[in-house]
Amino acid sequence: FRYGFVPAPHTLFRGIHKLPPGHMMRIRDREVSISAYWDVSFSDKHALNEGDALDALDELLDSAVGMQMVADVPLGAFLSGGLDSSGIVDLMSRHGADEIKTYSIGFGSGYGMHDESEEAARFAQDYRTDHHAILASPDIADLIPKLVASLDEPLADSSFMVTYLVSELAARTVKVILSGVGGDEIFGGYRRYLFASLDTYMMHTPRFLRRDVAPWVAKRLPADRGSKLLNTLRLAKRYLEHLGNDPMARYADYVAVLGEDLLSELLVEGESNVGDPLLAAVDRCDAVDTLDKVMYFDLKGSLPEQLLMLTDKMTMLQSLEARVPYLDHRVVEFMARTPPSMRVKGFNLRHLQKQYMRRRVPGYVLERRKRGFGAPFGGWVRSDLAPLMHDYLSPERLRRQGLFNPEIATHALEEHMARREDYSDFLLANLSFQIWHDAYLN
Repeated sequence: FRYGFVPAPHTLFRGIHKLPPGHMMRIRDREVSISAYWDVSFSDKHALNEGDALDALDELLDSAVGMQMVADVPLGAFLSGGLDSSGIVDLMSRHGADEIKTYSIGFGSGYGMHDESEEAARFAQDYRTDHHAILASPDIADLIPKLVASLDEPLADSSFMVTYLVSELAARTVKVILSGVGGDEIFGGYRRYLFASLDTYMMHTPRFLRRDVAPWVAKRLPADRGSKLLNTLRLAKRYLEHLGNDPMARYADYVAVLGEDLLSELLVEGESNVGDPLLAAVDRCDAVDTLDKVMYFDLKGSLPEQLLMLTDKMTMLQSLEARVPYLDHRVVEFMARTPPSMRVKGFNLRHLQKQYMRRRVPGYVLERRKRGFGAPFGGWVRSDLAPLMHDYLSPERLRRQGLFNPEIATHALEEHMARREDYSDFLLANLSFQIWHDAYLN
């Protein structure tokens, strides 16, 4: 409930642990040892100018995609029309793939913030791919329990639903799929990475404005992911809420599903004392710059434990093998060695990647606005999922379970329904936990 996923080495099962990313376990004569075999370093920055860095990146990406295209079964690519997926398809075309098969998903009118089908179709037409699109209208109340069971643990990321639906489409014609997962984390694509740039200006303001006024303003801003304006206000709200904190603690609070205070109120027995493995990992990182540190935080947390986990399990549920060329260790290491300003330059996200893409793809790919790859879960809560949410989060049910404060859960649902606050992640975390709890503990 802190981050919406279970960070390694923890699991929700007593006596069972995860192997952290980049670690191996050796068992010899019943003795167990765990050690790191790989980690990414941010300290040894290269001295390449931008032109040379672009040439090096081009060579690395070309090699990474070429290696991942080796297959003796039909192969395709997920295509949203954004920078990452378009870049993969462009590189596949460079390797002479015969009529690349591409796959996208849309949700129709009313869900424009989550629908990328038009952009994907335009790019597919320009690249003459064998494009397959699905307009999803799933029976979400029946689908979610099946998918949570396949995840093996609760997850507060609605993209597992999207990944499953588009994988179901792709599995009809291919057995291997290339995905752009990891692009945001290594190229600097998340809007939350702009906070490092904003801090340059905000840290010159009086402390009382950051500590007292900013949270007061944040409480009065509306938040919802259903429109561009309200989504921008949602991001501003999260930034202002935590402006008075230490940069890394603030970033952890920003990406959290629930802040520490609200989490303590939600859990009947209060927060556990297991500590925060992600902040502990950052303390061991050799990064100095704030942007490097927050990107390392994501490389140790949400990328492996959320995005890669759900991508693997949702594709394999359809007997589809997903490959992620951007996470070739050579590409990750190279991008970590670039100066932070090559990744986020002022308020320009993905600077180096965009300069590289200007050489490769049509201009409209770079001009399109950023959308998250997720399902319109917040809207579904107010419509198709409303009965399910009220059932699983009913005060009577939560009191019987004895884990959560019913008043906090009810308040979150009411605030979300009224669009005073966007609690999509929190509500999905609760729903997926309740479904998981029923499957494993009832």
